[in-house]
Amino acid sequence: MISRRNYGLTAFLLTGVAISATLFYRISSANSFLKGYCSFWYPLFWFGLALIVLYLPRPHLPARLRSGELFVGLALSCAAVFIFVQFLAGFLLKKIAASPYDLSPKGILINFRDLLPPIVGFELLRAYTIGAACRGSRYPHLWIILEALILGTMQLPFAKFAALQTSESLFIFLAKDLLPSLVQSGFLSILVYCGGVFPAILYRSVISIFLHIFPFLPSLPWIGDSVLGIAFPVFASLFIWEQYGYVTHRKIRGKPESLPQTAITLILCITSGWFVVGVFPVYPSVILTGSMEPDIKPGDVVLIEKIKTEQEIYSLSESDIINFKRGNIVITHRIIQILCDENGNLSFRTKGDNNDTEDPEVVYPNDIKGIVDHTVPKIGLPVLWLRGQRSIPEGVTDNETP
Repeated sequence: MISRRNYGLTAFLLTGVAISATLFYRISSANSFLKGYCSFWYPLFWFGLALIVLYLPRPHLPARLRSGELFVGLALSCAAVFIFVQFLAGFLLKKIAASPYDLSPKGILINFRDLLPPIVGFELLRAYTIGAACRGSRYPHLWIILEALILGTMQLPFAKFAALQTSESLFIFLAKDLLPSLVQSGFLSILVYCGGVFPAILYRSVISIFLHIFPFLPSLPWIGDSVLGIAFPVFASLFIWEQYGYVTHRKIRGKPESLPQTAITLILCITSGWFVVGVFPVYPSVILTGSMEPDIKPGDVVLIEKIKTEQEIYSLSESDIINFKRGNIVITHRIIQILCDENGNLSFRTKGDNNDTEDPEVVYPNDIKGIVDHTVPKIGLPVLWLRGQRSIPEGVTDNETP
């Protein structure tokens, strides 16, 4: 039998082995020669680690056995809601793309081989560590938080981090990858603490399997992934914790209406994120250059009303400021001339107010995203600072949603 003191040492050793294997896997994956072997030995490693954890005498988790079915149902519900919200955002933004995964029977089996052992191994390790912290540590919550941070960090794309070159790419990495990974790891730790290891395995498996077998997937802008990846696990954590309080008859800190307040906060966070990425008829865009001075200055945010119909295109007039695509960039300039060919097809000449010459190419209706409705001064200065290290063509804004 393992003593209380040795539970912590065993958890420490298992975590250290997992960290070492993960680091070696990340390094090996970048090597063309070793990459082929990684897809074989890494799932096998987690399968072996899972067997070891199952074989070892395990400290009991705080979760009550009689509440197991409740938290299994809650985990399934959370997974379903997460998938629904993600796809809803994708449909509203018209950002649904074909799955990049191999959906042949052989490809699906390979995906399962690569996905399931790490998920099971990760969560069994998490459960063992939480049990060891609750049984043998004077500060269990501190160790649980530390383990959640470690396991969350282990799942980051280290190759992407190594390739970061600008403050903007660092900010996007923090918002899209690091924070969501840490927050989700925290949610999984709460789920294991309250309901045991199986609900956490089920939650991760349902989401991962669905996203690897469905033929179409949402392809959200990074800020949409960030808002959903942070806000949803926070809400789910508070929801699970409150349900745990009901089951165990523990007094949860906070007022009884804390869950509705949290729901409202989550809705506001997701709504704000959707507003930024362009779900609604009006969306914001940050001006990065001085091509439209003095009316619109760098760091100002323009609110743009979407143009979706042909009638709205024909209602545009000279002096309107439009937001349009030019290749991979987005430009906000003023219409100086409306052209119409013999077939009645429109095109537009544009120019930045502060530019000496008009734009070299005309703008066609399919390139127009919307018309500037209002300007909010200076609130986009943080984005301007983040973009400061990159060369930006005149008139480009940071918004790239349709």
